[in-house]
Amino acid sequence: MANHIAEHKAILNKKTNQELLVEDTGEGSNQYQEYWSVLADKGYQGAASMLRCIHRKKKPRNGEHTAKKPVRNGNISSERVRVENFFDRVCTLWKITHSTFKWNESAFDSFTRTCFALTNFHVEVNPLRADACFYKSVMGRYAAIADRDCTRRAKMQRRYCRRREARIVADTNIRTRLSFSSPSQ
Repeated sequence: MANHIAEHKAILNKKTNQELLVEDTGEGSNQYQEYWSVLADKGYQGAASMLRCIHRKKKPRNGEHTAKKPVRNGNISSERVRVENFFDRVCTLWKITHSTFKWNESAFDSFTRTCFALTNFHVEVNPLRADACFYKSVMGRYAAIADRDCTRRAKMQRRYCRRREARIVADTNIRTRLSFSSPSQ
């Protein structure tokens, strides 16, 4: 973590005046006004001294939490679950778009932006936790489309292999007949 602090700061930096004007009253907003916050897990312990990280607070040894800390930890856990649900949806859409579009490294940024734009649209239409039945049916439809494309591609490859083998057999038969019909030397 400490080895890559410059990269993390560059990514978390509020780049435009519009971003700086967004009301931000969360933890560490006074100390790190020019940076966005990070919901961090145990792997980022100690990062709060270098970045604007929000961790769950541990219970002190042989002590108890104050009344506010369990509520705060619950809120952080709730936000982290929301983030995990969002990235689960991103991964699902990534699989679908990855199987739909051919991989192209030069278009990676636009591909990723498209995937996140689709995810943001999906979150607006189908909230992360609400109406799970409808969301599952929509995602099932998308998965069926991706499976159909994979099946179609596999069918085309099998047909290509069969035809190629038939051409090889026909070519071998022609060569065999020509070798018998040509005069020997």
